[in-house]
Amino acid sequence: MATGSAAPLRLEMATIDAMSMTILPVADARDQLSRLISDAQTFHERFQISRIGHAAAVLLAQDDYDSLLETIDIMANSDLVAELRQAITEDRAGLGVTGQELANKMQALRVLGDE
Repeated sequence: MATGSAAPLRLEMATIDAMSMTILPVADARDQLSRLISDAQTFHERFQISRIGHAAAVLLAQDDYDSLLETIDIMANSDLVAELRQAITEDRAGLGVTGQELANKMQALRVLGDE
């Protein structure tokens, strides 16, 4: 894995306010746990649960947690981050291919492999 002081990768995606979270005390969370889990799964809501006025835990959907872990793994891999930067640069320069072009190229490779 390459090391260095490369600038952080800034991915451009749909904007989601990652800091927006409903905050509630542990007693309220306990009373509403089933609904909170449902809202986390269905609407990707995140809940901060406080105890004695201090943040103690966070509730989020398993899919969101898995995505967070995957993002951390990707960002920790400097080679992969470099590849992503290169791909973004090439795409912005118009060097990318459409999904249909990629499908056609993959089909051509399959045909060559079958010969």
